[in-house]
Formats: sequence, structure tokens, C-alpha cells
Amino acid sequence: MCGIAGVFDMEGLRVPDRGDLEGMAAAQGHRGPDGFGFMRGPGIGFAHARLSIIDLDGGWQPLSSEDGNVWVVFNGEIFNYREIRKNLLSLGHRFATDTDAEVLVHLYEEKGIPGLLDELNGQYAFALFGRREQALYLVRDHVGILPLNYRLENGWLEFASEVKGLLSRDGARAELDPRSLDELFTFWGPVSGNTLFKGVREVPPGHFLKAAGGNLGVVRYWDVPFGKESPDDGRSLQDYAGELRGLLEEATRLRLIADVPVGAYLSGGLDSSAVTRLTRGHTGDNLRTFSVAFEDPDFDESSYQKLLNDVLKTENSSVQVGGDSIANAFEKVILHAEKPVLRTAPAPMLLLSGSVRGAGFRTVVTGEGADEFLGGYDIYKEAMLRAFWSRNPDSAFRGSLFKKLYPYLKTFSSRPTDYLREYFRLPVPGWDELFASHWVRWTVTSRIRNFYQESFRESLGGYDPVLEYQDRTRDRLRGLGTLERAQYIEIDTLLPNYLLSSQGDRMAMANSVEVRFPFLDRKVIEFSGRIPAHCKMLGLKEKAVLKRSMAGELPEPIVRRFKRPYMAPDIPSFFTPGGELKAAVRPYLSPGRIAAAGVFNGSMVDSLVRKCARGKAVGFGDSMAFVGILSTQMWMDLFAGRRPGPAPFDTGKIRKDHLLDGGSDGKHCR
Repeated sequence: MCGIAGVFDMEGLRVPDRGDLEGMAAAQGHRGPDGFGFMRGPGIGFAHARLSIIDLDGGWQPLSSEDGNVWVVFNGEIFNYREIRKNLLSLGHRFATDTDAEVLVHLYEEKGIPGLLDELNGQYAFALFGRREQALYLVRDHVGILPLNYRLENGWLEFASEVKGLLSRDGARAELDPRSLDELFTFWGPVSGNTLFKGVREVPPGHFLKAAGGNLGVVRYWDVPFGKESPDDGRSLQDYAGELRGLLEEATRLRLIADVPVGAYLSGGLDSSAVTRLTRGHTGDNLRTFSVAFEDPDFDESSYQKLLNDVLKTENSSVQVGGDSIANAFEKVILHAEKPVLRTAPAPMLLLSGSVRGAGFRTVVTGEGADEFLGGYDIYKEAMLRAFWSRNPDSAFRGSLFKKLYPYLKTFSSRPTDYLREYFRLPVPGWDELFASHWVRWTVTSRIRNFYQESFRESLGGYDPVLEYQDRTRDRLRGLGTLERAQYIEIDTLLPNYLLSSQGDRMAMANSVEVRFPFLDRKVIEFSGRIPAHCKMLGLKEKAVLKRSMAGELPEPIVRRFKRPYMAPDIPSFFTPGGELKAAVRPYLSPGRIAAAGVFNGSMVDSLVRKCARGKAVGFGDSMAFVGILSTQMWMDLFAGRRPGPAPFDTGKIRKDHLLDGGSDGKHCR
């Protein structure tokens, strides 16, 4: 993976400033520490910071066609590039490198955009410039594994993997977008291409942006592969499991293509264990695994990690994580996430990627994506159980089933049945039933909004993120079954906007590590859309089809264990045993900082801090509110209203530098 950036003149053929491009690349140097490449010409400029994975010596970017008409700057991997390359060679195309990025240039010559996107199986974000057409395309992969941000500024369309690249220009300022923060405090991240930065947008997953002739448009080229309720075509669970096993085998094999060693993240859960097992089948005796071990036994999964490592005989490295390490790393988490978070879970992932890089690895595979597409989340169980119970709401037996939802939460199963039936009731007053699966989560999360300062609340102008999301998504959900609706919402909101960003790409690339996802292979997820709901969720047993596909290949305790979401200690991480805020976070919650930020009510925040310090009667809503407020305060301090200083740029790392005809070596202010 890499960091990409560039500018496109929407108004003419001005030549971009070379220093600006250098700054955009340097600001993302952690994404590509191996060297820089540039291209400038009339109306266009590209910058690239490279993390070398494939074709270590020859794969420097930007890349162009033989005649210089098509240029590309690329971040990510195209896992089926060898097959594509073979077909293009048969059509007479000539390649200058062995890198996967170059196939984009020749595919564009053959099929254009969106035609070429149908050929790609990978994780990517790229910019492609057709010089003859004077058209720029910004493309993001189907589920949003990799980021791609853009904004319009003084007639220039600017883009970068991270917003830091857009803020690198001298005098650039960041300003909070209140509505995007309000969305984050509901959906765990801004949705529909919004970002926390006013004026900055993201190319949404499965979309491309086209800029040409002074016009700009964003077009969807792919959608989550759920049609009407999955048909029961008579195939058995074993049939689906067998086909899934074959697709995962191939997806894993493709993700081991690299000119550097590939390791594996191992949490001890079913998904990462399955990927580790499949990876082990292709790597012989030298697979290296990397794990997180928590000091708090309530979060630690070390025993399951050891069990699988003993069976597969892999070499495992484990990073020990406790409250102090989370608190000390949290500011860096927000710096790289570029948005607030509601859980501390990204912090251990940041520390884990650091241990990967420290061990000399720069690429790992992981099990992310299985829960979303194969039915692994508790929120799916809630939806299915709620629908089952609503068909006979007077049944005491059906109501009591809610006690079985969260066996790992001691306080949940002790709740009276009547309370749980009310908690999960249908219909939900004021809600479209199509979105009922997410009512509990969105309601609990959005309690953070109660802490808003009145002036900040007024700045929202009555904006309701849930109503807006419902209006935008309702038509897509009609005709889907209960499980598929819940899956679609989860894949559309939480997956790209939190799991693959704040907890995924950003935490790995902070330490220059590329993460690959076999479960997010395009063929795997499109097949998952054809699997009937009862093969994914068998009663209250999650991921039945995945468990069957790996039968006999993983230790039974790992296959049988009840699904437990990956979590890290939240509130206890930020307080001393005596109930004092730790030094690493204390300044951000001071009355002066709260008032200066202008988002939260200081007295209400103080009450929350005192409640958390006591550690009694602190619920999920309190925990998310505390972490959300703290991380927002950090974001405001790191980004809002500040002029970031220039990142140091090493001219000795420039490996490729193109000046197109009509360009100039002079300075051209934007």
C-alpha cells in the first residue's frame, strides 16, 4: 500500500506547484516510507509515497502508457493482476514493470471507466488521468478498504489518501463539520462520503469520481450483493460450505502474492483462525503470526491464540496491552484515524502493527469481513430474534430467548425478561421497521449528543442523521430479508467508516504495514449474497456456513466458542487506581479546553468524568460518551483551526519525477 495525492485544474491548464506536491507526499510519508514519485503537467499533478510490496525495484509511480496519454497513481493491490496482465499481453500491450498498478493503464486503454472496474479483484484507491480527454478519475474499491479524500480549493480538485495530505499546503486550515460529527455519534463514523473536515469529502466505497470539462460527478459502480431475500435453491449447508471453502482458499492464496514475507494477525477467534489455517497451507513451516494479549483477563484471548499456534506450529509474537499503553497511544490513534472514535479498540491495533513492523514485516492477512458478510454479529441475532418474537409477542418462551444474546455480559442476562422484551420491542415508535435492527445501537450511541453545548446544537439546525440515512437507504432495503437488511446497513455504515478505517487501514499504515482481507475478496462477498439466511445464522448460532467450511481444520474449542466481539478496556484505561485522570489525557478534559472547543457542555462533561472515576453504575452509553468526548477533544486540538507545520521532505528519496510537455520547473501558485 501507499499514499497517493494530486491536484487537477478544474478551470484550465495551470501547472501545479512542485513544492505543494512534495508537501502532500511528505505528510503521508508513513504510508510510503520507501520513496517518492511525482508527475506534473498542464492542469495535473500526481504525488506518490511508496510502500514496496510487489516489484520492489521497478514498481515506482506515477506510471503511464507508452505514449504518455494515460497516467495513474495507485494505492493498494490488484490480486488478480497476473491474469489481467496475461490477457492484455495477448492483445498486444507492452509492460514496462511487473507491478499490478500498470494493468490499470492498459485496461483503461481497452475498456475505459467504469468498464475496467469489472475486471478488478483487490483493495485499492487510485487516480487515473486521461491526458487526451483532460479527465481525472478517482476510484475507491468496492467496500472501502482504502481511503481517498478530496476537496475543491481555488479552482483545483485536490485529492489524497489522508486528509493530512490536503492540509499540507501552506496556510491550510481544518474546520469541524458539525453534521459529520453528529453522524459519527450515531453510526460510529460519518456516512455517505462525509468527513469530519468541512469542505473535505471521501469517495464512497464502490464509487468513482470523474472530473472533466469543469464538471464533477460521483458514480456508483458496485453495491453490496444482496438482492431480494436469498432463495432456498435446495442446496444444503454442506454444499454452500464447500463452495465457500474453495473461494476462501483461492482468496487467501492471492493475498500471499508479494515480494516480501506475509504474516497473519491472530486474535484467537474463528475468523482470524480460519485465515491463519488457510495461510499456513501455502507457507510451509515459516508462517509468522501476530497477536494482542490484554493484561485484563476479561478481554484476553491468549489461551485460544496459543491453542491454534500449538496446532499449526506457527511462530507467534504477542504485544502486551494494558490501560497505560492504551492511554499513552490514544492521541496517536486520533492523529492517524483523523476522526474521533467511540471505543479504545483501535489503540491495540496501532500497537500491534508497530510490533509487526518491528519484526521486519510489512504485510499481514486478517479475518476482518467474515462477520459482516457471513452473519457473525450480535446485532444480526438481535434482528432475527426480534422478528421471531414479534410473530408471537405474548410468548414467554420467545421473550426469554433475549437472555441468551450476550452470555459474556454478566449484567445483561440478569435483566428481567419483561425489561428485555421492552428493550427489543417491535415496532419501534417513530422508526421505519426496515432499520429496526440498528435501533438499539444507534439510540445508545447517540446519547453522546446529550452532552452538546447549546450553541453547537443550534449549529446543527435540527439535523437528524437517522432520518436522513433512512430516506437515502430505504428503497435499497425493500425486498430484503431480516438478516440481509441488517447486513446491508452494517456493511454500508460501520464496515468502511470505522472498522476498515479507524480500526483498520489507518492503524496499520501508521506503522507502514499493509493489511489484506481474504473475506473481503470480491468473489467471496458476492457469493455470500447468494447464501440463504438460515445457512449463515442457524438459530442463534452465527456463521454456520463458515464453521462447516472449516470443520476438522481448527481446534473444536475455537469453532464452538460463543462469538465475542473484539474489545479493549475503555474507561479504566484512562484513570489511575485512585480515580484520577491519567496525565496523558487529563489536559484534554480541562474546563478551558472543553470551552475552547465549543462542542460540549463543560459541567455535564465534568459530571461524566466524576461518574467514570467512581467506576460504579457506568453503562455502555457512559463509556461511549467518555471515549467519544475525549477523542473529539483530541481531534480539535490536533486538527481544528490549526495550521499544520510542513512535514520534512527528503529529496534523496525521490525515485521518479516526470514533467510533461507544456510544464515548467518554475513555481506556479495555486
